[in-house]
Amino acid sequence: MPKKPNKNFAFSEVEALKGTSLLKAEMYDFAYKSHSHREYGIAVTRRGIQSFHCENSLYKVSKYGIITFNPEEVHDGYSELKTGLEYQMIYISQAKMQELASQICGDKLSYFHFPDTVQYDYPLALNLLSLFNSISFSNDSCEIETKFYQAVSNLMLKYGVFSQKAVQIRPDNILVDQACQYIIENAAQNISLADIAGKVNLSPYYFSRIFKQVTGLSPHNYLNQQRIEMVKNEILEVNSLAELALKVGFSDQSHMNRRFKEVYGITPGKYRAAMSS
Repeated sequence: MPKKPNKNFAFSEVEALKGTSLLKAEMYDFAYKSHSHREYGIAVTRRGIQSFHCENSLYKVSKYGIITFNPEEVHDGYSELKTGLEYQMIYISQAKMQELASQICGDKLSYFHFPDTVQYDYPLALNLLSLFNSISFSNDSCEIETKFYQAVSNLMLKYGVFSQKAVQIRPDNILVDQACQYIIENAAQNISLADIAGKVNLSPYYFSRIFKQVTGLSPHNYLNQQRIEMVKNEILEVNSLAELALKVGFSDQSHMNRRFKEVYGITPGKYRAAMSS
């Protein structure tokens, strides 16, 4: 009897909704490493129990549970049960969410965040799943847009907070902010821990501790996170994946593939094929 795969991930870009993409995932013994996204993430568990850590809390989300991640919120993820897990998640750009927030509340309250990570709201979960099904199987742009604005705006109004300015996800720390900016600007270079710590006049040991406390990621993981974002942004523009790996700062394509799979479950090559189909 053939061995059951430990994971199956399907990504698709939502052409009717600029700035969004959809993930359909099936997981068994696969586990995401700690990571974050620049986008908002809204997921619904379809089968099993989805377990993950987020902001120092452990969650176990069963069928029809709704999960919401704000940009830059660090989380991992795995199936609680050996029988596996299925879920779908829509990734929505910050610009798209800000646009929707402005439409709902006006320009004075155009910033938005989810204060709580998990909700159990069966009717809303069904609305989100209906949206996901339309994205997957319908070519009707009007249908997809209508379901998107209905489901996501209802979620925002019931469980979100609108504000006049962006909400800080992590504690305010000037030195860590400066270090993050340095990493973002130099991610494609072969920078060392000593280089980063030196920019904020801290020892590598102390800097590593305070950086992890503030961001939830080690400096090395944060650096890889920025490189992965660069891969996502440029993957349709660069023909050679080996060249792309070197361009964004990975030592080789194998290293890039491994790091990318830890966050998205598939290789950059499969991700590119899905997003260009």
